[in-house]
Amino acid sequence: MPLFLFWYILRDLLKILAISTLVLVSVISFGAAIRPLSEGLIGPWRLLVFIFLAMPPMLQFALPFSVAFSATIVYHRMAQDNEFSACAASGVPYTHILLPAASLGVVMTIGLSLLTNYICPQFWEAMNRTAHLDAPEFFVRSVQHGEAIEAGDLLIRAQSVERIDPAPGSNAYASLRVHGLVVMILDKGRAEAIGSAPQGVFNLTQARSGTVVTSIFDELVVMNEDNDDLLLTRESQFEPWVIPNTFKDSPKFMDLSELRRIVSAPETFWRVAEKINAFRIWLAKRQLYLDTEAQLRSTGRAVLAGLPREDGAESELRVEIYGGSLGGFNPDAWRVQPGRSGERVRVVKFVRGRPDVELVGDDVSIRPRLTSMLVEPTLSISMRNPSLKILASGVTTKKSKASISRLHSTKLIMAPIRDLTVQELADLSHQYGDDDVVRPMSRAIVREIDRVYRNILSRIHERTALSVSCLVMMLLGATLAIRLRTSLPLTVYLFSFIPAIIGLVLISTGADMLRTVGAPNTLGLLIIWSGNLAMAVFAMLTLRRVART
Repeated sequence: MPLFLFWYILRDLLKILAISTLVLVSVISFGAAIRPLSEGLIGPWRLLVFIFLAMPPMLQFALPFSVAFSATIVYHRMAQDNEFSACAASGVPYTHILLPAASLGVVMTIGLSLLTNYICPQFWEAMNRTAHLDAPEFFVRSVQHGEAIEAGDLLIRAQSVERIDPAPGSNAYASLRVHGLVVMILDKGRAEAIGSAPQGVFNLTQARSGTVVTSIFDELVVMNEDNDDLLLTRESQFEPWVIPNTFKDSPKFMDLSELRRIVSAPETFWRVAEKINAFRIWLAKRQLYLDTEAQLRSTGRAVLAGLPREDGAESELRVEIYGGSLGGFNPDAWRVQPGRSGERVRVVKFVRGRPDVELVGDDVSIRPRLTSMLVEPTLSISMRNPSLKILASGVTTKKSKASISRLHSTKLIMAPIRDLTVQELADLSHQYGDDDVVRPMSRAIVREIDRVYRNILSRIHERTALSVSCLVMMLLGATLAIRLRTSLPLTVYLFSFIPAIIGLVLISTGADMLRTVGAPNTLGLLIIWSGNLAMAVFAMLTLRRVART
């Protein structure tokens, strides 16, 4: 094939390809911004940023149609002008005439493969982060709209909020000052106590799985349903809680090297890590139960402490439980058994090392709470129909219910478990003899790993199939343009556009099937590649027919 003819065709292909790609990418990028814009997640400035970030990822959808359109327009014009007939008469075969389209298709395939595997994932992630509120924005927006904020077992509402600079030396990346604070403490969805403070400060520290929020309040008063603030006392803070990240990592946001890393170490992926952390949380509660049980059986007394203060100082609160043992292990609550038949369980609260309040009752239970790997488990003691004695005055009263919350063990529980591997967790759990509980957790971890493997496999094949479709659709558009040279250009493009749509639908359908747990991998892979295979066969048959004419 003469070199000037190659560059003559390639130049027109590049010109039409650039124009059509620019138009398609702009339209599709704006379409991708409609949903976050309608939901109020992005403003005018963020809209422009979002559209700019959306352009590289949208190339993977626009390029296959752009290459088909450019091949159709260029080759149809040359066929109508009988330029290809002249080339054929001078001895240039149709395979050579298609060489510019094939060369550009190969370049587009390689370029789109690099784009989808190494560049687009970063832009997908940036798009999703742009359309999600971070923790401080979420907090401020909730207060401004008068919405309550759920924080574990707390329901927080404030009159106003303002952002302030974190204290010097603090690990916090953001701090918020709230005014007119009302906090409701929940127990299984039911209000257990209500607290109020004129103002307070929330410090937000970034962690891998979310944002850890610690608090300091001025003159915080917490009262239970009986308006009794003797047990909960005046506190300066609540236990830390975690705001989960609204943005979740996905294989969609990972390049090829990161996908391979997840395949080699699936426990580092957050979905698998959540299942493993649920296992760790169960083991932490189990270990806490065993430690408390050992204290009661050996000394007849279990010691718990109040939460450490925000400045790191130890709490002034200490609680001692006098009993004989705990009832059977339950992740939600442990009932304290008296030391001897006929005796009652005693709970003594100490403040600054001095005994303050003594409670005596029959129905005493300890409830552990642990929802995150980032903090140590907390405990609450609840009693029904106890007798309450103020030790300083000797006054004794009867209560229908009493509770002491925001306590923790005197030894670290979560820290030793946090870094154990899955196998070490399983070995530790077998020592407890809880195989009936461990087996479902282990199966859940295995299922999640399988789901991650399927997701990664589907992403790799989906990206590769989209890239190869550039070459296939370029050749299909060119051969159809030569074959249907007497038809209108848009009619020719319609014949290449419909197979392209079907091919992309098959790629998406096969990828979804491949990600479905339980579906056969072979069927999903076959569907992903069936569209490209059908278009390639169609292009070859069309070329063969053109070559015979």
